[in-house]
Amino acid sequence: MPSPTRASHARSTAADAASNRGDPPPPSSSSSSRWSGGDAASLDAWLRASGVDTARFGVGDAKSLDDLAEEVARGEATVTLDPRTGAPLRSVRVLQLLLRDAAGRVLVEARQEWSDGRVRERGTPLSEKMLGGESWRDAAPRAVAEELGSALAPGYELVVDEATLQVRNVARDSVSYPGLPSLYAMHAVEAALAPADAWPPNALVTTATGSSGGDGAESNARVLGEGFVSVEVTKRGTITATWVWREGFEWREGADGG
Repeated sequence: MPSPTRASHARSTAADAASNRGDPPPPSSSSSSRWSGGDAASLDAWLRASGVDTARFGVGDAKSLDDLAEEVARGEATVTLDPRTGAPLRSVRVLQLLLRDAAGRVLVEARQEWSDGRVRERGTPLSEKMLGGESWRDAAPRAVAEELGSALAPGYELVVDEATLQVRNVARDSVSYPGLPSLYAMHAVEAALAPADAWPPNALVTTATGSSGGDGAESNARVLGEGFVSVEVTKRGTITATWVWREGFEWREGADGG
């Protein structure tokens, strides 16, 4: 069985990067079968012309057209016409890190609170969309730094157990973009941080933790478990994430990739 590798030193060759990424077949280069980029208005027009009602985008938990346009610009997603159905299809490669503590518990993101007031209940391990051309090995340290870096002690090292890697394709409607079918190339792998005290001190976290809610918020708070809070600054605003430790957590095929 291969021994764990240090993610900071891992490098993918061109051959194994392609196989490990689990890329879907390349789409047609025709402009009518692929939205190749632009502003949110052109994306809206392309989706509507292809039969997708975008009225629910940006409402409630759903992400906006601007968010989807940025995903394409960053190489996190492609939006094409499915050659089998002719309907729009969003294709995404997602890394899920099952980060374990010294007791074997898995870190799960319980909740996200955006600076614009949106709240999303999650219940998934650390998940990150991979960039265009990025291998899962390179995405792993980036994901930890971006999503957890504000809470971790400096000088930590991510140790990935490559023997645990699972790659599966999951097709379903996206929670983030209602009515837009999505194909997720899911990469799940177990990892840990060294040294063990790189993790922040655990505390009992609730739905009021990190919230700026009004009077009475604390009395209505729901206990989420033992964990901590991190803050991620993005182009679209600040995300306050509540993380909890879960015993007996296993990767599941329907896990949300965003």
